[in-house]
Amino acid sequence: MKPRLLREVTEFLASSKDDPNIPHLAVEFERYVQRAGLRATPPPSPTETAKQLEVLSKRLVQKHEFSPGQFVQWKEGLQNRRRPGYGEPVVVVQVLDQPVLEGSDSGSAYFREPLDIIIGLLDEDRELLLFHFDSRRFEPFS
Repeated sequence: MKPRLLREVTEFLASSKDDPNIPHLAVEFERYVQRAGLRATPPPSPTETAKQLEVLSKRLVQKHEFSPGQFVQWKEGLQNRRRPGYGEPVVVVQVLDQPVLEGSDSGSAYFREPLDIIIGLLDEDRELLLFHFDSRRFEPFS
């Protein structure tokens, strides 16, 4: 279970004490957390958040030159889509000369994201699917 999800469930249970079912759910959830060896971590401090933002923003602008046929993967901390998963190799199919600018809603995390690379990945049936991505979020597969 991801730390953020664990924290969100814990906060929800703590904030919903008026619901008669919540105490039972809270006890069961705590048992699950203990059995699984998980623990809810407190949110990071503002200083830790600033450090993480600095690391990730530097990682985002670190440029790699890709070519068709090359295997790539997400850079750590920069995955913004469900697929591919971290560490999952995908293949560069095409590098676009002009990026496609995603999104028209300025409130979206995808607003004007420059989709400049077409990547192929395998679906559950082992069929090749092609998707446009922002190449800044990828690094050579190792």
